[in-house]
Amino acid sequence: MNREQVFNEFAKYVENDSEYYKNANHGIIEDVLAWLNIPSEVFIGDPSFVHAKNLEKLHLYIQNQATEEQLKLIYGLTKNIQLPKQSPMSESVGKVFVSMPMNKNKCSYVDDIRSGIADALINAGYEPYFLDKDSHNDNIVNKMIDGIATCRFLIADLTSQNNGVYYEAGYAKALGKTVIFSCKKDDFDNVHFDIRQTQIVVWDDVDDLKSKMENHIRNSEIKELDGSYSEEKLSKTISKPVYGVRNKVFEGFWKKIQRINDELIDANVFSREDPNSILFELEIVKNSVFDAVKYYDANIYDLKILKFDYEMWVGSWDRFVGLLKRYLNRPLSDDARTNLGDALSNFKEWTSRLIDDARKEIE
Repeated sequence: MNREQVFNEFAKYVENDSEYYKNANHGIIEDVLAWLNIPSEVFIGDPSFVHAKNLEKLHLYIQNQATEEQLKLIYGLTKNIQLPKQSPMSESVGKVFVSMPMNKNKCSYVDDIRSGIADALINAGYEPYFLDKDSHNDNIVNKMIDGIATCRFLIADLTSQNNGVYYEAGYAKALGKTVIFSCKKDDFDNVHFDIRQTQIVVWDDVDDLKSKMENHIRNSEIKELDGSYSEEKLSKTISKPVYGVRNKVFEGFWKKIQRINDELIDANVFSREDPNSILFELEIVKNSVFDAVKYYDANIYDLKILKFDYEMWVGSWDRFVGLLKRYLNRPLSDDARTNLGDALSNFKEWTSRLIDDARKEIE
């Protein structure tokens, strides 16, 4: 699935509402972020900037983390298909839903499955959720639906080929959740053909299940694909592909800033009908660059490690924008072009240094 195309269609869908970016109200962008458990920016100041910042957060998630199922659901919004409802009060919020056979008369490995998966999750830093262990007075089906809708991801053990487990796994997939399958080795041949084509944790005994499941969760970096979002986790899950994303954002910034340079600085006048749109565009570009640094290459809770770089970067930005404001709607002298060119070069230099030094801090 083309991730950028999904985002592009969603962005165009939002833009169909000409009033969206003018209103300081939560809308479809913020609804999607909440559904993915991604915190939105607070509406302080110009609402257009806040919406744009939230859209950029969603863009980064779509590019780097969204599962195929989540991409389908986000794309479905452009066709007026609503997001599945979630209850923020569900007992499974933030936990991993474990779907497994419960009847010991039909499956003699119930205790092994429960113990092995629970220990694997706890060791990997997650909390398991077992529907049959949750005291409630609700309809069990409604409880199951709510539990899957609000869980981080789902583990489905197919041992004994329980129809309910297949149903729950399918429902989780339809909601855009990541599903991990497991099965006892001596029952693997009975797994449905379609599921057998996916990766399955095949186990011999409870210790084998515990070990293999824990390794599977850790090695597959399932925490980056569980539909939840943690800035702290993102700041600590650096990999070469992430560097590639960071460089892609940086390259995009470079092209945009250079285009503005060519269009405005090399021209003798600022020709746009609304010169302030230049500043708005630059602010979005700047935020994109800093988000790439903040979310991928630095510890968001301790930016003091980059205090000097960051202050110099902000200072170079303020100088560049200050000059732009001074020269708006005025013919540019040679000295003015030189000053703007120098300010732009200085901003580029500090942007590069900020990103490079942020990367070094976590290597």
